[in-house]
Amino acid sequence: MLRIGDVRMAFTDRRGDVSLPPSEVGRLGGAGAAETVARMNALVGPMIGQGCYEVRAGLAGLLRRAGIGDVRHDGRCTFEAPELYSYRGEGRDTARLSKEACL
Repeated sequence: MLRIGDVRMAFTDRRGDVSLPPSEVGRLGGAGAAETVARMNALVGPMIGQGCYEVRAGLAGLLRRAGIGDVRHDGRCTFEAPELYSYRGEGRDTARLSKEACL
């Protein structure tokens, strides 16, 4: 069961597999789950933008529909922002992935 103060991270791929984060939310269960979800915060991290690659929109909306009270979106495009890694921008031989959470 997820409790206040816990941190969870989920990754969605370029095809827009956006079922993963709400399924994580759905694992809350127990009494008061709706109130706990409403107090959650979510950040949709940088991703390749629709102007550079065909991607599905709607992850933030999906999280809101799951009941998360505060959903924010880092609108930077990983292909266009030089400070961010881009598989498409840097090439296949430089593939790397990092998931970090800061409180």
